[in-house]
Amino acid sequence: MNRAITYKISPTYRKLMDFSRFYQEVCKDVATHKNRLHRSLQLVFPEIEHVLSNTNNELYWSVVSRFSQATRVTGEYTFAEVADSILKGTHKNISKSRAEQIAHSLYSAARLSYSAVDDDSPVYLQVNHLVTQIQEGTKLKSKIIEQMTVLAKELPEYNKLLSIPGLGARTVVSLIGELGDIRRFRNSNALNAFIGIDLRHYESGDYVANDHISKRGNTVARKILFKAIQNIASAAHYHPNHINDYYQRRKMDAGQYGTKKIAIAAIHRLIRTIYHLVINNQFYDYSLATKG
Repeated sequence: MNRAITYKISPTYRKLMDFSRFYQEVCKDVATHKNRLHRSLQLVFPEIEHVLSNTNNELYWSVVSRFSQATRVTGEYTFAEVADSILKGTHKNISKSRAEQIAHSLYSAARLSYSAVDDDSPVYLQVNHLVTQIQEGTKLKSKIIEQMTVLAKELPEYNKLLSIPGLGARTVVSLIGELGDIRRFRNSNALNAFIGIDLRHYESGDYVANDHISKRGNTVARKILFKAIQNIASAAHYHPNHINDYYQRRKMDAGQYGTKKIAIAAIHRLIRTIYHLVINNQFYDYSLATKG
């Protein structure tokens, strides 16, 4: 029997895939902890979520872990003590004036707040636990990406994919981890089917349904590629690329409707670009891409 020779994949791709799945699990855990933290803060000190504009960084989590009890902010600490604690207790370098500004906002929020639980409620313990879990999970995510980057740099396609405007190291290593060795696919359509971007057609008699993507492939890879289109569009202000040109042109033609379908069509172009760069061992060149 004339069977095709099995394509042998480097063990590096297997390690990257295991790292990628581990990374996705940690992301889900962090998202769950953030939702639980929001629920707990609504019981003890809901106004603290408005003290800082960004509630997804080390500074915010440090403030929450130290001042989750509003009565202690106004009753046990002076303004100078709060500002000094914020200045010294965060891993992020901030100025004294910035710490005082945060302390002022914290004092104003504490005066308006009223806890729905007692001062000795275990919810305060839960808040500190969740903050610790979020901080550890965020650090673990960064550590996983660093280790994936070390592995991915050994592969020839790493720098090729990194040359596409808008794709950073995190996106590239995540894609390689989910897609594996792209050279094993016979063409870009096979890669489309593996990801689940291929169209599904259905008709019965005189009825013809609208075409939709099959979604039978790699869910994580689809999510990464969908976000990659947004990053490509943002980077196009300084680094033009043919994928964003197509995306913006289709959006103008469609108006406000069908932007998600247009993004899927842009993903098709991105996949073909990725496949071409990897197979031909080329770097991205905007001048060549616009001619093709």
